[in-house]
Amino acid sequence: MYELLILGSLVQRDMSGYKLRCILQNSMIPRRPISNSVIYPVLKKMAELNYIELYDEEESEHAGKMAHITSGGVNYLQELMLQPVEMTAKRESIYRCKLRALAAVSLSEQIDILQAYYHDVDNDMKAYREVEDHLTGLLSIEDTKKDFLKWSIKNIELAIKLTETTLDWLRSEINEIEESIGE
Repeated sequence: MYELLILGSLVQRDMSGYKLRCILQNSMIPRRPISNSVIYPVLKKMAELNYIELYDEEESEHAGKMAHITSGGVNYLQELMLQPVEMTAKRESIYRCKLRALAAVSLSEQIDILQAYYHDVDNDMKAYREVEDHLTGLLSIEDTKKDFLKWSIKNIELAIKLTETTLDWLRSEINEIEESIGE
């Protein structure tokens, strides 16, 4: 996941490790701090694999090590973009990393990635709806636990709203790309 985000960011422009760390921590779902001890070993490994080149930037006010993506890094980024996303705790973060780098692949591959994300989120929606129905059924039976059940239902309602928003956004983006292909 870190490699995907780093290469996806570097395809836009060269960046410092500090800037990449900021992008990484703001791309994680949920957002969390990323230390230098996480980012710099990944950069070093990617440089050893010739996916990036590290060089000293002395011309700017923020002098330091900068990273530049190589042609091998561009090829590896495209491979990462086309890999299926597994159902793990990092799934949402991986999709967000792919969204940042979507321009690195063809329009038809962009649609494939967005449709895969849509499929996964739609499956989440189905699961949330089942849980909501189950809890609502319990609410009419279990008098002693009504407050807990009500808050469980509210939690599921929040998940449903967030999922609906994601599905709407994905539908819109897929349609926009499909229309641009049809032009």
